[in-house]
Amino acid sequence: MIQAAKTAVLSLAVSPNSATIYSGDSSGLIRLHDIRTQQAISEFQGGAGKCRVIRVQKTDWILTGGQDGVVRLWDCRKKRCVHALKNHSGQITDLQLAPNKRHLIVGAKDGSLKQWDLSSTRSPETISSSEPISQVAVTSSHVVSFHSNGLLKLWSPLTFELLASAQTIEGKCLEPESGGTGLYVCGRKSFQVYKNDGAQTCDAKVKWTNPVCCQELGQVYCVCCDPAAALSVWGVNKQQLTMEQPQGFAWEQIVPEK
Repeated sequence: MIQAAKTAVLSLAVSPNSATIYSGDSSGLIRLHDIRTQQAISEFQGGAGKCRVIRVQKTDWILTGGQDGVVRLWDCRKKRCVHALKNHSGQITDLQLAPNKRHLIVGAKDGSLKQWDLSSTRSPETISSSEPISQVAVTSSHVVSFHSNGLLKLWSPLTFELLASAQTIEGKCLEPESGGTGLYVCGRKSFQVYKNDGAQTCDAKVKWTNPVCCQELGQVYCVCCDPAAALSVWGVNKQQLTMEQPQGFAWEQIVPEK
């Protein structure tokens, strides 16, 4: 187990080589943790207000979004913001880079979904919704918005046309399958899998603490925060969908073999 912060952890991300965990807390502080040593290796202030989301663009480069409505690109080595996107009126709840690394999808608490073209200075394409967006995802064929009422919406990445929707059960966390064929949804009492057409293929009953994100690392893991602001990792066997409950923090389960 690693003591991630003195205040509540609100966002997590893992580096492409699975060597570093990035965390953002309610004070806006961003920390980098070495998975093998379980130690914090760097920290810096990530803007005004709470850091709601972190996404890794590439090693030592991250994107953040939060309470102040600004998307920032950070050089973690220099602890410096090198670019900021300010076309958002409210709190940013999630953001994802498209597979082409050119488009950035951003969701907000006010229900707006924006697609930025990072190679252009034009204003982003925008869709407005009455339901607050809690998470977004990008697959090879869809842009996905996940709403606070459990509604899952699939959009065309080219036209932003609504293609399909599904009502999940008290979902909290969303993660695309690595193969791009479906979506994982984690809730306090369930783990669900959906195809890209919105059809449900799995509904397993589990007992999480308070999941803040799920991350696919060989198997599916849900990274949780407890009231003491500590991080725990819970594993789900993808074949049998049974929950493992490691003692403490099972680092050996997420460190890749050499």
